[in-house]
Amino acid sequence: MRSRLGALGLAASVALTALAGCGVSVTITEPADGSQQGQKVIVKGTISNPKADIYLFVRALPDGEHVLQPSVWVREEWDGTALLGSVYDPPGGQYEIFALAAKKGLGLAPGRVEELPKDYDAKSNVVRVYRTE
Repeated sequence: MRSRLGALGLAASVALTALAGCGVSVTITEPADGSQQGQKVIVKGTISNPKADIYLFVRALPDGEHVLQPSVWVREEWDGTALLGSVYDPPGGQYEIFALAAKKGLGLAPGRVEELPKDYDAKSNVVRVYRTE
């Protein structure tokens, strides 16, 4: 009897821990990985918890800094604008785009980010695009 109660308690504990840790997943659905884009890109995606905050990042490859993009609109799906470099940068180059989701705000402002936060709840797929203009 005691071992069954112990096993039941352990199973309940594992189930509650799993439920507490889940709740946010974020995915980029557009643009397509490997696509060619202009300097301004509309990024679209899905999120499992529309109450979470989404932070959209762009980084020039191979070793550019992460740049947090301005506002992202979150509903059942989300979208935002990503800038591949500045208007003064020449066309060409490869960039990666990804999103972080957090149930609690991360306190980040748009612009260059020296170090990515570590306390986010989910990270999207990474999409690599090529700037054509």
